Order: sequence, then structure tokens, then C-alpha cells
Amino acid sequence: MRNTKLNINLKWFSGGLLTLFINNIALYALDTLINLNQTIAIVIAAESSLLARYLINVYFVFNSPISLGSILQFHVVNAFSFSVYMIAVYTLNKALNIDLYIAINSAVVISFIINYIGSFYWVWKKRQKFMNELKSKKRLHPSAK
Repeated sequence: MRNTKLNINLKWFSGGLLTLFINNIALYALDTLINLNQTIAIVIAAESSLLARYLINVYFVFNSPISLGSILQFHVVNAFSFSVYMIAVYTLNKALNIDLYIAINSAVVISFIINYIGSFYWVWKKRQKFMNELKSKKRLHPSAK
């Protein structure tokens, strides 16, 4: 599958859905099965999905190597989106008495949108341009491996 803009968006969205699943499984295991403090369970579940999302973006979506710059940028974007996520979870669940899992899934959607904007327009934009330039140079010089 070629990495057209549509394919990259579909891969990114699919990765996000997978991390939503990872987040819910981790939260269920920590909160319900282990009976861990709910705040700690939410943080650990979110961090699990964050790490999975970075690896999915690197290997599946953008097919690019891990770099210190992308890791730092990714964490800045996610720190911001995670802050919004936590505010949304507590506002929906505690202040508005919405079920925890509905609140978390709603917060993940909001966080997902923020993460999309930060990922595509800051973290991966330069890396995707660099990877395209490398591929272009290889096409111009078939002997280059």
C-alpha cells in the first residue's frame, strides 16, 4: 500500500482505534480486576496507549526510524493532549456524573483530535518530508541502497 495522504490518514486513524482498545483493556484490568486507585489506573492506561501509539506511528503509519527529536516532539504533543484528556475525564465523570468509560472514550476522542493536529503538522511533518526526499534520491540513483 502506497503512503498516499489518504492511506497515511487511514493508518493513523486505525492506529488510534487500536490504542483506544489498548487503553480500555488496560483501564479495565487495572481499575476493575486489580482494583488499583482509579487515578493511577487512568494514568497507567493512558501511558500504555501513548507508547503503543508512538510505535504504531513510527513503524506502521510513517514507516520512519525512531529519533530523539520525534520522541521529544511526540511527548510534548501528548503532554498537552493528555492534559486535555484528564480535564475532560474528570469534568465528564466527576462534575457531570457521566459513566467513567463513556467519559474516558469521549476524552480519548478529544485527545485524538489534538494529537492528530500536533502529529501531522508538527511531529511527523518534517520527518515525512525528509523520508520523501530520501525515497526521491533513491529513485534518482538506483544504485543507492
